[in-house]
This record gives sequence, structure tokens and C-alpha cells, in this order.
Amino acid sequence: MINLSEPVLTSHELELVRSCLNKNMISTYGNFTQIFENKISKYLGAKYAVACINGTSALHLSLKILGVDEGDEVLVPSLTFVAPVNAAIYLKANPIFFDTDRFFNINILDVKNFIKEKTIFKNKFTINKLTKKKIKAIIPIHNYGNAVNIEEIYDLCKKRNIKILEDASESLGTFYTKGKFKNKFTGTIGDIGCLSFNGNKIITCGQGGMIITNSKKYADQAKHLSTQAKINKLNYYHDQIGYNYRMPNINAALGLAQFKNLKKNIIRKRKIYKVYSELIKKNK
Repeated sequence: MINLSEPVLTSHELELVRSCLNKNMISTYGNFTQIFENKISKYLGAKYAVACINGTSALHLSLKILGVDEGDEVLVPSLTFVAPVNAAIYLKANPIFFDTDRFFNINILDVKNFIKEKTIFKNKFTINKLTKKKIKAIIPIHNYGNAVNIEEIYDLCKKRNIKILEDASESLGTFYTKGKFKNKFTGTIGDIGCLSFNGNKIITCGQGGMIITNSKKYADQAKHLSTQAKINKLNYYHDQIGYNYRMPNINAALGLAQFKNLKKNIIRKRKIYKVYSELIKKNK
């Protein structure tokens, strides 16, 4: 069997992971997690990055931070891994599915027409005419590294108070080459972006995710909620229901070592893509 994607591991990963083991810093305490966050945010040109245990937890926290509540609706593509849909359902929200375009992404024109024709804007919220439910967010998923044309709906979503949560799990390193967001990376356009560092991603932590945002408010909330919403470390006071979603130091060590080869991995994947493209063109 040929696997869809396999991690590329080097001696550098072993070196950093061994460092965690030697210092007994394998859980959520240690400096690698913060260093990894800083590396990713700097690379993407985003102000804040909060590391989570996986991409699903990053999506779940992000929807919660963006104000998605029970009974609300979230717009999603019909072609996706189940994680973003599950994230909405965790909050007892309802996913509304849209067909995909030729790049396997959510069909933005269908979304645009739906918002304009099938919804109304009332009391600062977009309401689905059919269900009478609030549409709180859209999750554009950049499938297979293909960037969703968010520019087409960006202003409309801002006007209609529909939060944009980018699922950039498969598109770390993808950037726009033209238009309003030229040279900006996927995951940095919406209110929040999410990454995944699962074993089949461009770089891996074994398991891991990241919340990307330019909002200090969202970043602070993400850090607080991902560490059990603890407000007093000594006496274990918690001001709300939190989650054990913080990325462990040992996973961050692996990701930090992988980050060193990110550009090389992207170049290699583009070469492989070109080989397949050329071979398929010749096949009638």
C-alpha cells in the first residue's frame, strides 16, 4: 500500500525530543511550545499563535471563542475531513453544507448567493430565512493546500457579522498570489485560522494544532481556555469551563525540529505535484 502522506523525520527531531526527556519536560511545561508558537506566527506574519493538542481542539476552541452557541448555524463545505463539522456539533451548533468547486473547496459563489438571497440581517445577526437560526460563522477549508477565494465573501461576512474561521490544516505555506490578500498566507485572513500538525501534514508534531489570529482578545481566550481556564495556579481556581487542550512540550519539540525543513518539504511536494500533473495530462 502507498500511503497518502508520510512524515519525513531526521536526526534533529531525535535531538530535540531527547532534550525533553533528559529534562523531564514532556508535558505542558517547558519552553519548546512557546518557541514553536513564535516560529509559526513569525513565519505566517500573524501576531499570535496558540498551540493545541490537535487541529480538532483548535477548531472547537476557535468556534467557541467566536461566539458560536447551541442552535446557531455554521457554513461548511461538503468535502472535508469530519473535524470541522464535529467542532460545530460539540457546541450543539448546526452545520450547513455547501457543494465544492473545481479546486475541492467550498463553492464561494454558492455561499455568496445563499447569504444574499436566503438570509436576512436583523439585530446585528444574519438569520437563515428557512430555519430562523443565526448564522454565526463560516469555515473555509483550504483542501489539499488549495487556497479558498475568501476575497469574494470577506466584505460580505464582515458586513453581516459572520465570523470567518479558516481551516488551514492542509495548507501551511500556501499564500495568495494576487488580489486583496496578495502574499498573505492561508490562515491569516479570517478572524481566526487553524493549523494541524498530524502525522500526515506538511510538518508534524505527531499530533498537534495551532490557533492563528491577529486579535489579542482571541489569543488570550484561546490560551486561557486551552489550559483549563485556570486563574489561580496554586489554589486551582477556574472562572469557567476550560479544556485540557494545550500542546505538550515533547510534541512541540518534534514540531520545532520539523519546522526547520518546512520550505524544503513544500518544494518537494510541488515537484511531486508537477510530475503527477504532467503524467495525467498525457493520459486520455
